Amino acid sequence: GGIIVAVKGQNLRPESVVYFGGTLALEPSYAGPAGIAVKLPPAAVSGSVDVVVKTPGYPDSVLEKGFTYTEMGPPELTGVSPESGPVEGGTVVAISGENLRPETQVYFGSKKAPILSYGGTAGIAVTLPKGDAGEVDVTIKTSGFDDSTLEKAFTYLEAGPPLLTGVTPGNGPVEGGIVVAVTGENFRETSSVWFGDKKAIPK
Repeated sequence: GGIIVAVKGQNLRPESVVYFGGTLALEPSYAGPAGIAVKLPPAAVSGSVDVVVKTPGYPDSVLEKGFTYTEMGPPELTGVSPESGPVEGGTVVAISGENLRPETQVYFGSKKAPILSYGGTAGIAVTLPKGDAGEVDVTIKTSGFDDSTLEKAFTYLEAGPPLLTGVTPGNGPVEGGIVVAVTGENFRETSSVWFGDKKAIPK
């Protein structure tokens, strides 16, 4: 389970719910009379199951053997994108693989990456943890399975000094209060912006 499944139909209601083989699907997202997105519930065994839409006040609508559960193999890490990032971390990294689970965890070297979203068996988005400059292994860990590692798959880069390259707009009222976009390179979370001797308020 755990993947997002699009259930299509007619005259679906916001209160309609979906069952896979007798198990209620999770986190329904009503997209209108023609569709509902749900999170696939787990199944005890592989095989085909009926998909049922239940709506209060109406007969059940059944698609016999409408979905097939397959036995997944062990999780395998196949790619990391981008392959480099700042030592400060904080950027989004896409982890690609096979048979990834919702509970799969990702490590850069020995640092665990916070999971942003589980995109299904082939992908996970994570936030890059802080690290030291240089190459590190990327590893996925899933309970009940061996770890899968790509050696030296990611490079932490030491950022250069902060560099201011532009200010938009280039003028404004003496009263202040407008929003100004400040662009540059290698800004840090601790960077602050000053107009003359006045510190700007970050937005």
